Amino acid sequence: MSRISAFFGNRASTQPPTSPSTDSQSSSSPSSATTSPQPSPQTQQNHRWSVVQNWKRASLRDVTYKAFRLPSRWSSVTTPPWSGYASGDFMLGAGMVIIQPSTGKVVVCYDTKTKSYFLPKGRKDVNESLEDTAVREACEESGYPVSHFPLYKDTLQPVPPEDRGKEYPVNIEPAFVSIAPWPPRFTRDGQLRSHGGEYLTFWYVGQIAAHAQWTPGTGMADEQNYISGLHTFERAIHLLGGGQGLVVAHVWEVYAAHLKYVEDQPILVGESEGSSEDDERVPETRPNSV
Repeated sequence: MSRISAFFGNRASTQPPTSPSTDSQSSSSPSSATTSPQPSPQTQQNHRWSVVQNWKRASLRDVTYKAFRLPSRWSSVTTPPWSGYASGDFMLGAGMVIIQPSTGKVVVCYDTKTKSYFLPKGRKDVNESLEDTAVREACEESGYPVSHFPLYKDTLQPVPPEDRGKEYPVNIEPAFVSIAPWPPRFTRDGQLRSHGGEYLTFWYVGQIAAHAQWTPGTGMADEQNYISGLHTFERAIHLLGGGQGLVVAHVWEVYAAHLKYVEDQPILVGESEGSSEDDERVPETRPNSV
């Protein structure tokens, strides 16, 4: 058994379909056999080879798309092939991992009402870009003046033709994308209010200045109970847990690679483990699930 057959199971071992034989055509239609020239053995062999190769390519592609996409260790298994969502079945949002380069710390928000930690994120407004959404939500929910943090970050987005062949540029492309479904929702009298859908959140990396000050009351009316603090990457991952902790862990690796490329030195994490004014403001308790 070949390595591909052993990996994908019996499906890759299925016999390819065969083309109708000329003998059956001749026996079913004698008159056509006397009038139509028979293909040469070489032509028949070429045709069979073409059929087999096309089947192998299609079968392997189909199995690979459906079963395994070889994602990175940070990613989930791929979605079904050719899946998609109509405009009424998905919602776009953006979030941000905010780094203070001068300390190597991360901003973590805290809801004093629900006693939970979270990263700033929210839905995209109509005709608003995802990049603008990320900055807006970060500023509103964190209480810090935030901007995008251009990094030497791995991305599959191509560079413009005029920049190809040059040094790899810094970029503000999303560092992570998360997908979460929400179920149908009903009104109190049982009427269907929403069919449910998929919520796609694009996570960006932001930055704040060394002298940045936290300002209360920058969020919406239902966000006035949010406070924020600066934590080391390790502490932020611990407080967030779950999916958002994974986002921070990935950004930590991205940021470390960026610093190594730029400065050839390790990331500045854990040097200031003592408590600070920001750390003391946010309660030091185990986070709820986010």
